[in-house]
This record gives sequence, C-alpha cells and structure tokens, in this order.
Amino acid sequence: VGEKWGEMLRVWRHVHVLVGTEEELAHWVGEKRGQQLARSCCDLGPELVVVKRGAQGAAWATARAGGEIETEAVQGRSSV
Repeated sequence: VGEKWGEMLRVWRHVHVLVGTEEELAHWVGEKRGQQLARSCCDLGPELVVVKRGAQGAAWATARAGGEIETEAVQGRSSV
C-alpha cells in the first residue's frame, strides 16, 4: 500500500462522507470490521464513514458516535 496509502490519506482529509464496503475500506486501514473499521477510517479525516456489510447490514461512525444497522433479507426476483 505504501505511497498510495499516503495519497489516499491526503484525499480523506478533505472528504465529508466516505462510503465503501468492508473489503474496500479494510484494504486501507487493516483487518478491522464493522463499527471498528468505520471509526478507524473516521479518525483519518472524513466526518462520516459508512461501511457497507452486505447481508450483515452497515456500520457507521462520526467523531462523536457510531453504530451498526441490520438489514432485512429481501427475496430476489428475476425481471427477465
């Protein structure tokens, strides 16, 4: 990651809302999950971080708070 991590960190300092999957965001801050991952990203500059977790819902963090939200399973349908 090295030099690219430094470039990403400079960008994140100017970001208001950062949204990504656990896999995408963990690539930059390590093997954390859920709210812990959101908090680690938030500590690097963004005002609000949302971590998408697929069927496990989502996690979020700001400088003052954080949490996790569950999802409800939705049965898929083919439109074809």
